[in-house]
Amino acid sequence: MALTTRFTELLGIPHPIVLAPMGGSAGGALAAAVSRGGGLGMLGAADGDRAWLDREVPIVAAGTDRPWGIGFLTWMLDADAVRRALEHRPRAVMLSFGDPAPYAELVRRSGAVLIVQVTDLEEARRAVDVGADVIVAQGTEAGGHGARRGRSTLPFVPVVVDLADPVPVLAAGGIADGRGVAAALALGAAGAVIGTRFQATREALVDPAIAGAIVGGRAEDTERSAVLDIARGSSWPSRYTARTLGHPYLDRWRGREQELAADARARQDYQDDVARGAIPPLPVWAGESVDLITDLPSAADLVPALVERAEQALTAAHGRPRTMRVRTADGTHEWALRRTDADDLLLRAPDGRQWAAAGEDLHESLLALRRALEADGILLCCNGARRNVHGLGMSRSMSGGEVAYALRRWRRSDVRDLVEVLDPADCKDVVTIDEQQAWYDAWQRTVTGWHYLFGAPLDALRRR
Repeated sequence: MALTTRFTELLGIPHPIVLAPMGGSAGGALAAAVSRGGGLGMLGAADGDRAWLDREVPIVAAGTDRPWGIGFLTWMLDADAVRRALEHRPRAVMLSFGDPAPYAELVRRSGAVLIVQVTDLEEARRAVDVGADVIVAQGTEAGGHGARRGRSTLPFVPVVVDLADPVPVLAAGGIADGRGVAAALALGAAGAVIGTRFQATREALVDPAIAGAIVGGRAEDTERSAVLDIARGSSWPSRYTARTLGHPYLDRWRGREQELAADARARQDYQDDVARGAIPPLPVWAGESVDLITDLPSAADLVPALVERAEQALTAAHGRPRTMRVRTADGTHEWALRRTDADDLLLRAPDGRQWAAAGEDLHESLLALRRALEADGILLCCNGARRNVHGLGMSRSMSGGEVAYALRRWRRSDVRDLVEVLDPADCKDVVTIDEQQAWYDAWQRTVTGWHYLFGAPLDALRRR
C-alpha cells in the first residue's frame, strides 16, 4: 500500500512520510530506519558539525539504499558546513529557522532536493522566492522549536499550499498517527513531517528516560516557552520558542523571562542542577500529539503502519474503494478504484502508481482511464462482462472501451456496477481499446443494418 503524491514522485519514495531532522534525536540509525520503511529519513545535523556527520552519515548510508537527507538549523549555519554535508550526497537538504537564501543555490547546484521549513507566511514567501523544491509548513503544535506567534497546523497548511502552488507542501506539527497524515493530505499537503512520534522509537538517539517521558506524556503537559532556552544559555533567536514537556525551571521562571536573562546566577544553577542529576540534561521536546504515542516501535515498522492507518482514514472519509482486476506482465492483480461525484476515476496500484481520468460522464472517464493505462502497457480485464451488459453471447472478448460504450444508457451507474463490469473470471484475449472500439462500431453497424432490413418494416406493419 502506498499514498502517491507530488512529493513521493519527486523523491522517488513510496510514502509521503518525512522524519523531522531533530537535533540530538535524528541520527543515522533512525534516518535509515525511516527510509527503509518507505519514508524519507533526515539526519538532524543542526550546524553541520563535521565530527557528528562523519559519525552518523556512514550509519544511514549503510542502513538503507533508499533516499535520505540532512536537515540544518539555518540561523547557526555557514556555507562551509553545507558544502561538507553535500559531499555525502544526500538526496534532500532541509533548511529550517532562518534565511535560506545564502545556501539555496549551493543545495540546488548539488542536485539535492531543497526543502525549506517555514513557520509563517513571510517565511513561506521567502521559500518560494529562493526556489524551494518542497516547503514544510510547521504549525505551533509541533514539539521543539517553532514560531512564537505562529498559527496552528489546521489553518496554516492550506494557506501555504495556496501560496506556494505548484510547489509541494508538507504539513508539520501535531501529527503522530495515520489519521494526522490523512488530515494533512486532505488539507492539500503532499505529505507529513513527523518528529515527536519518531523520538519514541527504538532507533532514536535519545536517552531511554526521554523516550519513556514521551510515551507517558500528555498534551496538557506540553508548553511553548523561551524559559528553557534562556536557562540553558542557548542562543536561539527570540522569534522561535520551544514546546516541551513540563520542567521545574518552567514552573520557577514562567513569565519572568527578562529577569532570568539578566540573572547569571540562575543560569549557573541550571547547569549545576544538570550536573548533579536534579533535572534532565536536555528538555523533553514534545508536541501536542504526545497523547497518541503509547509504545516504542521500530521506525521501519512505524512508517508503513502510519500509511495503512492513513489509507483507512481516507477510506472512511471518502467511501470504501472498489477493486478492479488488472492484468500486468507478472499476473492479475486487484487495484483500488474510486469514483468522485463528478464521475472522475482514480485507480491506484499497490506499488503506489496511480492514474486519474476525467470525462463528461462515467463512460468517458472510463475510456480516458483505459487509454492512460494502455499508454503504460496495462490492459483492463473486462471480458467477463459480456452477458452482464448486453445480455448476449459475443464471439469476442470485451474490454473497458467497449463496455464504456455499452454503459451510455446507464450514465448514473454506481461504482459497484462499474466494478462488476470490470471484474471478470478470467483475462484471456483482452485487446486494446482501439481494436475494441473498431469492433464495437462494426457490430453496432451490423445491428443497425439488421434493424433497418427487418425492424423498420415490422414497425410499419405494427403501426397499420
